Amino acid sequence: MTVTDLFEYPVKGLHGNKICCASVNKRGLKMDRRWMIVDSENSFLSQRQIPALTQLLPSFQDSLTLKDLSAETSIDVNLIEFNSTEEVEVWGQVVTAKKGPEVANRWLTERVGQPVKLVFMDEENNRPVRQGSEGDIVSFADGYPLLLTGSASLEDLNSRLESPIGIDRFRTNIHVHTTRPFEEEDWRRIKIGDVIFKVVKKCARCQVINIDQVTGKPSKEPLRTLATYRKEGNKVNFGMNLIPETLGLIHEGDSVEILA
Repeated sequence: MTVTDLFEYPVKGLHGNKICCASVNKRGLKMDRRWMIVDSENSFLSQRQIPALTQLLPSFQDSLTLKDLSAETSIDVNLIEFNSTEEVEVWGQVVTAKKGPEVANRWLTERVGQPVKLVFMDEENNRPVRQGSEGDIVSFADGYPLLLTGSASLEDLNSRLESPIGIDRFRTNIHVHTTRPFEEEDWRRIKIGDVIFKVVKKCARCQVINIDQVTGKPSKEPLRTLATYRKEGNKVNFGMNLIPETLGLIHEGDSVEILA
């Protein structure tokens, strides 16, 4: 069993990047969801409210680059420009973050269609994992440091859909080649390359998986079909949340060892 794909999402809610390798720290992949867009009330925004966020592509080298895929324009933002501290809200948790420069906020406001700000979680500010152990922290991700999905689970879903979808709909971090649908739900502890992860809980899905990550257009699938056979109580599950036990590098093609 191997890792077939790795994905990183520098800015929560924006387009993702397929990557060959990544450094894993306590928050998850090093640059995953370290930035976030907030509204005038300092509450986070995502594709749930603004599907067009799919058209904004972030990348990070020495600075954060934001590219408008629909207009072929971009802006670079240096980390030193995030210098004033603000309290922001993500899923009911109040987190201290650094506010981005006004030029970046204006650029995003023009594209989002409402006043917004870009904020950054630096190394000094920690957001605890709600259902983790003491010391477990997370970036601006919904709840846990990483998300893992299995290829057989996606194949099983696609066999039920009129139009197959890609794994990008699920905004996963680690996509693993599996042979049995949802076998990843039986795992409790795994090793990828040299990094060990706790497999914490199933990931409940929302309408974001209905948004085409290329066009930004919403539909009723695959959530409608997924709900017919993956609903538990009031949740529709697909994928598993992970918390790192150790730190290190992981790569596309790394072996996946089931420890428990």
